[in-house]
Amino acid sequence: MKSIACYHYISVFFLWILFITKGFAAFQNVSHKRDITNIKILMDKPDSIVSDKWNFANKDNEINNYLSKTMNNVIVNFYYNDKESTEKKSKNEYEDYVKFIIEQLKNSNYDMFILDEKFIFSDVSNIESSYIQDTFHELNIHNYYLNLSDFFEKNKNKMNNNAAFNEIFKNVYSVTSDNNIYDEDMVKGGFNNNILYGLPFEMDLDVEYIVAGQGNQTIQNDNNKILTNIADDDKLLATFVNFMITNGLNNETPDEKSYYNILTNKLEKNKLEEELLIPFSKFIKDKIDNKLTTINNINSFTLNNVYKNFIYNEGNNRSFYGKASHFCSIVGQFENNSLIQLSLLHKKSVRNKKYLVINKNSKIDKDMLFQVALQLSSSDFQTAKYELSCKLPAYNFNVINSNFSNHTYFNNIIKQTSDFVNIKKMFESQFGAPYMEVRAFLPEALKKFIIDGNAKPVVDMLENIQYLVMDKILL
Repeated sequence: MKSIACYHYISVFFLWILFITKGFAAFQNVSHKRDITNIKILMDKPDSIVSDKWNFANKDNEINNYLSKTMNNVIVNFYYNDKESTEKKSKNEYEDYVKFIIEQLKNSNYDMFILDEKFIFSDVSNIESSYIQDTFHELNIHNYYLNLSDFFEKNKNKMNNNAAFNEIFKNVYSVTSDNNIYDEDMVKGGFNNNILYGLPFEMDLDVEYIVAGQGNQTIQNDNNKILTNIADDDKLLATFVNFMITNGLNNETPDEKSYYNILTNKLEKNKLEEELLIPFSKFIKDKIDNKLTTINNINSFTLNNVYKNFIYNEGNNRSFYGKASHFCSIVGQFENNSLIQLSLLHKKSVRNKKYLVINKNSKIDKDMLFQVALQLSSSDFQTAKYELSCKLPAYNFNVINSNFSNHTYFNNIIKQTSDFVNIKKMFESQFGAPYMEVRAFLPEALKKFIIDGNAKPVVDMLENIQYLVMDKILL
């Protein structure tokens, strides 16, 4: 009996030890999990070409591996709105996109945002927009962004050993670097009223992909058809701006000031319809399709449709007007990469800048979010991201001569780009409408003009954009 009792005693003792051990291990595991902070970042939904190269599970792992070198207590995950249309074909789709971002900024679902420059301060102007107020019930959306200037001031004497902090402090916040890795336009894009809200994160460019055999022909003098997704309002607007620049100067000297004065000059001379709008409509019909008689015709030119046409049609007489971020996907479709040539319009291209913004309403410690934002905005991280997914760094390729292992020809094209076009600046005026209003109304007006040839509504709208002509009615 003693042996049986002893056996039971020993069994109970070991069960108790096992329970305590497992409980302690579970406690350690919970404690460990509590030390990890999960940071959620909202980005735009990748288009159908880029999405093939952006595997979220893999990219999140690679990004977190990078972060673990300096911060081992955070995990970053990227998200997008699955219901978002990657091509905004109407004002309503654009408004839904803006409303979703504003709603996420108001709550704490996402801690950071990757925001397009066409959004970040696009509601800001000298004149308040009744359209923005009535549609989005917000003015000064940037009030939801964390003021990063405060954090740079607070830490400027404390973080001397932080390479990412020093780099961004010198090149973005205080601009004390003689050889800045960012150009002035890139830096200014993250500021509003001298307060820094957005850190340069990445950029994209409008480029033309040409199948070898066509030579170095460009979009405005090529006799062949051009495949481009004019269904997308942003692409149509960028195409219009490129056309303005390449065809609106005549024999004038093409300096930056003249680019951004084209619209004003044409309006003042009453030459907008004759010298810009009618030639633009002719260009669209000659180069894309001469049967654009309905909105449905125009909206059939989606990215997916034109890209398939470009990839799968045989012959050399075709080109695709896409984005630089499409490069890795496109060259992967050809056995011989040298078959694809890239062209920039007169060494000019509409540049799409993106900025990293911290949500002021996030429940996560703001000092930690600031530290993570510095790492994700560093030139080292941007270089690594470019190698992984063809996402162009925001920095100047001519200043940081990174030894990329791939894309040599592509890098050379980017380095030869002498200037970028700021699409928002093309429509700026002292007492004009904010860009968000331009973006909402102008593409639909251009589509209607291409269909019916009536330029007056577009002229009236552009006058309203430039001069806030109150007796002219937006469509």
